[in-house]
Amino acid sequence: MPFTGSMFASSRSRWLLGLASASLYATVFVLVLLVEKPGLGTGHLFYLAVMLLAMATGPVIGAAGGALAALLFTVAVLANPSLPSLTLVSLGTGIRLCTFVIVGFAFGLFASRNRATLSQLTVLAERDHLTGLLNSRGFEKALGRRIEQGRPFGLLYGDVDSLKQINDTHGHAEGDRVIKQAASLLQSSVRAGDVVARLGGDEFAALVETRTDAEAEQLVCRLEDALRREGAGITLGWALYPAGAADGYGLVHAADKRLYQRKALRPDRRTLRLAAES
Repeated sequence: MPFTGSMFASSRSRWLLGLASASLYATVFVLVLLVEKPGLGTGHLFYLAVMLLAMATGPVIGAAGGALAALLFTVAVLANPSLPSLTLVSLGTGIRLCTFVIVGFAFGLFASRNRATLSQLTVLAERDHLTGLLNSRGFEKALGRRIEQGRPFGLLYGDVDSLKQINDTHGHAEGDRVIKQAASLLQSSVRAGDVVARLGGDEFAALVETRTDAEAEQLVCRLEDALRREGAGITLGWALYPAGAADGYGLVHAADKRLYQRKALRPDRRTLRLAAES
């Protein structure tokens, strides 16, 4: 799964939870060691430390954190002269160990499953349901990340030839088939690190490793020819970062402008051959 800003935020939050848990372990240990008296119950704050650690990690480390809490409590009680150490340790150690471990495991399991569910929902929210490619939302994030990296790249933008005519003549099921075929061919025709997206309808876009107009034009012609040979024609325009534009909106606008310029040069172009017409 691709790296996203939401994943970074989640990772940072887990680090903060871990740091908060470590601080709480130390604080509660000191409280039990120096402040605890019969009936005060400061040791119960270890539950918060265990829960924070489990939420930051998972069930296994959460359970280990529960065992650590039980150990720290026992050490602090034995070292605190104000507490009846033998009574507290002998009667409560086993129960305390079990409850701390169970709490750590349960909270860790819940947190792990919750993270997995959120990750799946994020992927679904950024994927096109028909083709499995990134949708406009996912592509916008990918484009933003490329611009933040500051390295030159190319943005390709285009649409399937004559899709409206295909839908009107052969039905939307055939149109969907053509879209899926075009998506599959585009994805398989670019490099492994390139990003392909369906922005909606018959519109596709891609982020590719090109640095000059000559490279971009060569790639566009190769892609168009490859799709035309398979009966899924597409016309593409392109723009380069940062030479063509310095932001996402400018890149898409420049690529769209070049797309229509190329279409205008070849108004009689019909590259799509349907199986039904062959």
